[in-house]
Amino acid sequence: MLEYHNIEQHQEFLEGYKYIQTVSYMYLINNLISFDPFNLKDDEKLTRAEFMGKNINDIPNSCEKTTVLKNIWKQSKKIRRAKSFEDIQSAEISKIVTMYESLREKNIVANKQISKEESMQTWYYIQPLQMM
Repeated sequence: MLEYHNIEQHQEFLEGYKYIQTVSYMYLINNLISFDPFNLKDDEKLTRAEFMGKNINDIPNSCEKTTVLKNIWKQSKKIRRAKSFEDIQSAEISKIVTMYESLREKNIVANKQISKEESMQTWYYIQPLQMM
């Protein structure tokens, strides 16, 4: 905030930042369920729980993918419970998002040539897992 917007008193933005980060983690987890670049082994319990909209913490650790997803959600706990921006600054948290984005950029190829504006107007509904 200080570097880009010259705002020194940024505590008032904490709740919005936590919300954006939480939603980003939920998006990451839901993407890993549907478009897994790691080819993690999943099972019927995870697939069924996702279809039913179950809370991720209520799913048994019955497969590799469930365990990874739960660990990612656990890592985001520090952000969700933060009381200040200092509480949020964690290299481990940013590593997860950076690693996933890097893999996604390298492995996902568009099958159509469309503009960014056109692609942003396309909406898909995916039933997300409940995270809270």
